[in-house]
Amino acid sequence: MGLGGSAAPSRRTGLFGYGSRARAAAALIDPKPGDSILDYGAGDGRLLKLLRAAEPDARLVGFEPWSYDEAYIRLKGTA
Repeated sequence: MGLGGSAAPSRRTGLFGYGSRARAAAALIDPKPGDSILDYGAGDGRLLKLLRAAEPDARLVGFEPWSYDEAYIRLKGTA
């Protein structure tokens, strides 16, 4: 089982689900007070939430480029 979660692979997420990968990444990052961390491709913000719980005094910024692409497509009327 390793990092938590199912040991069985799924087609959508591979061996580890997104939650397990986010927990593993948060443990590797190990934020300290005053650290500045940018999560490019933040998705639903799960990693940022884990980092905030681990270190409330870190500066965290999330950016999800797909949100801008979808908004642009809708503005252009092609969606």
